Amino acid sequence: MAKILSPLFLPIKIYTKTTRKLYDWTLRWSKTKYANFSLFLLAFSESSFFPVPPDVLLIAMTVANRFKWWIFATITTAGSVLGGILGYYIGIALFETVGKAIIEFYHLQEFVEIVGSKYDQNAFLAVFTAAFTPIPYKVFTIAGGVFRISLQDLIIASILGRGGRFFLVAAALRIFGNKISNIIREEMDKTGGIEVQSTALQNQDIWKKTNRWSDEVVDSWFKTKLKNGTELSLAFTHEEPMSNMMTNFIASYKDLPVYAYDIRTVFRNEARAKSGIVRGREFFWKALYSFSKDEAQHNEYYEKAKIAYQNVFDRVGLGEKTFLTFASGGSFSKYSHEFQTISEAGEDTIYIDEEKKIAVNKEVYTDKVLQDLGLDKNKLVEKKAIEVGNIFCLGYKFSEPLNLKYKDEKGVYQFVFMGSYGIGISRLMGAVVETHNDENGIIWPESVAPFTIHLIV
Repeated sequence: MAKILSPLFLPIKIYTKTTRKLYDWTLRWSKTKYANFSLFLLAFSESSFFPVPPDVLLIAMTVANRFKWWIFATITTAGSVLGGILGYYIGIALFETVGKAIIEFYHLQEFVEIVGSKYDQNAFLAVFTAAFTPIPYKVFTIAGGVFRISLQDLIIASILGRGGRFFLVAAALRIFGNKISNIIREEMDKTGGIEVQSTALQNQDIWKKTNRWSDEVVDSWFKTKLKNGTELSLAFTHEEPMSNMMTNFIASYKDLPVYAYDIRTVFRNEARAKSGIVRGREFFWKALYSFSKDEAQHNEYYEKAKIAYQNVFDRVGLGEKTFLTFASGGSFSKYSHEFQTISEAGEDTIYIDEEKKIAVNKEVYTDKVLQDLGLDKNKLVEKKAIEVGNIFCLGYKFSEPLNLKYKDEKGVYQFVFMGSYGIGISRLMGAVVETHNDENGIIWPESVAPFTIHLIV
């Protein structure tokens, strides 16, 4: 099976602090009236000399207006191909004075030789596949001139390769706000879930109550400051704000249970972001938090959530390859449960009992755990997998420090018992692509396909 997604969504490598500023400056153009022109100009310049790829602006603009995804993809493709022609002529006529300086500035010398060998084998195929490799496209365009490949091959292959890439990115983003999210929404609603909208900006006060504001405790914060010096952050999860919000709505046992969820973008300062939407620093997810009067009530919903999650994965085409996986429960419970989809692109190693359709994460793979679960070590199969969802018990971890209480039937105050249930929607789509493809490209399951019919004239 072809690995389509991972190289396509590779994270941008930031070479210097100056480049990081250019990246941020580029994103700001998405909110101006010159956004379309900026997108074209960025795609044009990145193909020959600029460090920031157009994907960052394409993604921002498509998320803001998903119905214009095909317009943005067309603009990006046109700019990229025309910029590629400029890069080609830099390679032919200005390599010693301009082209070499560009290559050396970005430390890409070794890639020129790699691309040259690819051109010796098949120049058209090399340019076409350039859109799906980690080698910057400018190396292919400039080297195209240096090695004197056919300009016609460069143009046609760029239209097909780069165009295919940009249309895929834009079409994928169109799906995020619709089909996959709606499937998850429907299954959460069936369990009694209530959709709310949480905030991205986080006040430090409630996080200090749980001791998670400190960078020594949580190292994945994106923090910033207001003009008055107040420190804020971008949410990486929502246990604290959700629990704090519920102090305004839960006072009695009659107010319980509550199952609140939201679907939104969250941010994590990952040390090893990779494969783009499979593990990114900005990603789309669904998080549900259960608020119950005791552990027994919590366990009832927990079992419903297992079924709902499996329904989600069945509906998006991952059911047969996704296994309920026992993992560490940390300080909350003996085990937590992950939903792992078999894929060579995965980061996790799991051991599967294919008859019972359950698995054990490598992190808790011990003889004692296998004995507890009634699993025969000889019947387990080792596989690589992508974690597409998880559910786990929180207990009183957040209700106690945030003083989330209710009065029971006897009028006695009790802390609310909590659970957490997450699905990475962008990662879920990555798993769909990784497991549904062939040598010709992606084979979308009908339930999440961008279009029901694709008419080619």
